[in-house]
Amino acid sequence: MEKEIWKNSSRGMTLINVYDHDGKEIQKMVRAGKTIEVTERERLHLNTDRALTPGNDVFSAGFMIPVDLPDSTSDKAAIESNPNQLTEAALLDLLGLAWQKFDKALAEITNIQGLTRLYDLAEADDSTTVRQLDSVKARILEVHPSHIFDD
Repeated sequence: MEKEIWKNSSRGMTLINVYDHDGKEIQKMVRAGKTIEVTERERLHLNTDRALTPGNDVFSAGFMIPVDLPDSTSDKAAIESNPNQLTEAALLDLLGLAWQKFDKALAEITNIQGLTRLYDLAEADDSTTVRQLDSVKARILEVHPSHIFDD
């Protein structure tokens, strides 16, 4: 069975349910910025299906972002079109959009993790406009009103 590779995009650790070599279900800890290999079955049946809501699913909510998905992945198109699972390159591409398109794309991101990643990238990118940074900040506060900014 082909393995998918996922990266923990959060600033903390994430636990992922997988099968060990004996077929017993175990949890693996994935540290911030590190990757894990899982089968599609492990991702969907041991993790996504057990999440209370889609916002609690570490895969579809953007805490884990795809690094490499086999062509055989049944929901590959849905994953690649999910605005909460954008790669760093795709997030940087958003910053290059005209403001109307940027605002529309920004409104589609519904998870604090994806928005925080976008904010961090925007802050570090010299070409980011003040309007874009303010828009991302406002969107973060809309989605997560208790969020505290470091600045």
